[in-house]
Amino acid sequence: MSDPLETRVALVGAGPVGLEVAARLAQRGIECLHFERGEIADTIAWFPPGMRFLSPSVLLSIGDAPLETADRAPTREEYLAYLRSVPRRLGLDVRTGHDVVDVKPASGGFALRVRGPDGELDVRSRQVVLAIGELAFPRLLGIPGEDLPHVSHYFEGTDGLAGLRVVIVGGGMSALEAAEACAEAGAKVLLSYRGADFRRYGGPRRRDHRRGTARRQEAIRELSRQGRLELCFSTTPTAIEPDVVRLRREDDHDASIAADRVYLLTGHEPDLSLLAAAGGNPERPVADWRTLESDVPGLYLAGTVTSRSYAKRRFIHDARDHSRRIVAHLLGEPAPPLARPYWRRPRRRRGPVAHWSRRIRKRLRRGLVRTRRAIRRGARVLKARLRGHR
Repeated sequence: MSDPLETRVALVGAGPVGLEVAARLAQRGIECLHFERGEIADTIAWFPPGMRFLSPSVLLSIGDAPLETADRAPTREEYLAYLRSVPRRLGLDVRTGHDVVDVKPASGGFALRVRGPDGELDVRSRQVVLAIGELAFPRLLGIPGEDLPHVSHYFEGTDGLAGLRVVIVGGGMSALEAAEACAEAGAKVLLSYRGADFRRYGGPRRRDHRRGTARRQEAIRELSRQGRLELCFSTTPTAIEPDVVRLRREDDHDASIAADRVYLLTGHEPDLSLLAAAGGNPERPVADWRTLESDVPGLYLAGTVTSRSYAKRRFIHDARDHSRRIVAHLLGEPAPPLARPYWRRPRRRRGPVAHWSRRIRKRLRRGLVRTRRAIRRGARVLKARLRGHR
């Protein structure tokens, strides 16, 4: 092993979030060594072919490199090509093919062991930023036959699926997109979902995400009404055989479904082994949301991996706020104000007329309630008198 490499910040991960953090560090003149285990944006390449993002292009651009697309939101292919051009456009040095296998607290910072094409490297840094995403491992179901050759946790496209019997397990966007693509390609598709109906997304999500999910769900229902796709709600797979998938229904009865290909699109889990090796808490990675610092001083997390600490789902475009917070804390600056989510826009001030109109509407509602109560009382009295006359 050669002499240790010294740096201010060691950045792990070169997905959209890692590139955003690297661009922010370069913009503020902070020395950084950037490592990526595979190629740039490898996890984006796992997304279904032709998939269109729900977030608009303006929210997915990185640094000073604008993302230009023909439509409002990019496809998987457009975004992947853009991300792999960002280091050249912004002058970032990303060491691809370098796997960070260990992170340990050391004197003055951290000691990292990096396995690269030319052997292992010893790296010393004052701070570490983990932008590793949450798609490292598929979420396994733990059922027999999950490792058979015709079973996959990733949807690689529709080539050769025409006329085949395809079973897809899951109810998220990846499962819906895969089911729609397979049905359009001429496959005989069965979509199994454990819920009684598709989940209705609301609350902490942008309007684009809610509408996009609702449109995709309605498209699946339309394919089901046309007889091109079979929907099986309230079902869970219990076993997979070479040509059969066994589904347990709500009444605890098993059904045998013939299948040539099986896609288990049930989500993924992050790889938090580096955080655990450094002494952090994998169950709640982020200790301070204002700075994105973990409970290990000097170790930060950015991007969708932080959703494990909070109930709200984090999206790629949240990296803008994460990179600002991390860099501000590294430079000893006060934490920037929280970026107001798009679903919590402040109300516009409408002046005194709107104030009086609100008061009038409130009084009208009260008067309507009182009128309804008076009508009900009068109806009861009238009924009582009519009974007395009888």
